[in-house]
Amino acid sequence: MARRIFAFFCVFLLFGAALFASDYPKRIIYDTDLGGDVDDGLALSLIHAQISRGEVDLLAVTITNASRFVPRYVRMLNAYFGRPDIPIGVPEQPCAGMDGKFMQQTLDALETKYVADPSAPLPAESAVPLLRRVLAESPDHSVTFLMVGFATNLARLLDSPADEISPLTGKELIAQKADQTILMAGNYQDRPAEFVEYNVSYDIEAARRIADDWPTPIVWEGQETGARIYFPVERLHKIFASAPEMPAYDSCCRYGLPNMALWDLVVPFYLVHPEYLRLSEPGRVSFREDGSCVFTPEANGRDRYMILPTEEEIARLAEAFAWLVSQPPKPKN
Repeated sequence: MARRIFAFFCVFLLFGAALFASDYPKRIIYDTDLGGDVDDGLALSLIHAQISRGEVDLLAVTITNASRFVPRYVRMLNAYFGRPDIPIGVPEQPCAGMDGKFMQQTLDALETKYVADPSAPLPAESAVPLLRRVLAESPDHSVTFLMVGFATNLARLLDSPADEISPLTGKELIAQKADQTILMAGNYQDRPAEFVEYNVSYDIEAARRIADDWPTPIVWEGQETGARIYFPVERLHKIFASAPEMPAYDSCCRYGLPNMALWDLVVPFYLVHPEYLRLSEPGRVSFREDGSCVFTPEANGRDRYMILPTEEEIARLAEAFAWLVSQPPKPKN
């Protein structure tokens, strides 16, 4: 009980202080492999809570899962929060394709409730041109990339040539317009050296491109961090008792996990509240040909990874996540 009270008190203080910072809202691009599991949708719900709090400005959602259901699912979730027109970037082939059963079931149940005209064209275009346009239209050093899936889109952006959108190459455009990158990939603390993390495994070459050539500072969330942060399904039911038809919660129920690990929520949350997690010393992340990762300390290295949270930090994070993902949409004017 004392730990829960302490966690709640910390959440209250930190959330109350956030909006007084001078660098809000933070401009973000959310790149996701939504479809294989449901924490991506919870993370997008958390981002919408951050938008409502004035903490972030979501410029685009880009997808690295080629499933036909994902753009519709993202539009539905955005529409639930009153933001149906947020641009959506869809991958070009070849790309992973995962038709998570929960997506179709949630769409069947809720799409017509939240999307005014489900037959209308999606606010979607190819991911790389969208990313180039969003960057080109942004002030210098103002955009944060949040990646919680495969590195496919960002690697293709990195390798994109100058075009009618911008005279800069992808790498030049990222270096000029982006400020930092926070992503969930790899494992740095508690696995054998040959372990290959899921987000890396689907597109190892793309992960290697990001590790080798990405031009902004990177904070890496290893798989081992989010795997320790969860709230049981019983807690989910209590949290969403007042919002049973929230799309992400509906999908959680259909997905059927006994417990919900919260890997992807860590990434957007850390952007606004970096004080909740500690980081490693600076260094450089690299991936071997088999996808296993290496962290090499360097005094002025580009990369840092999140250190495993303590039990106290886990309690604070879980309480904060619960607080945010259960926030209802802002009332329409």
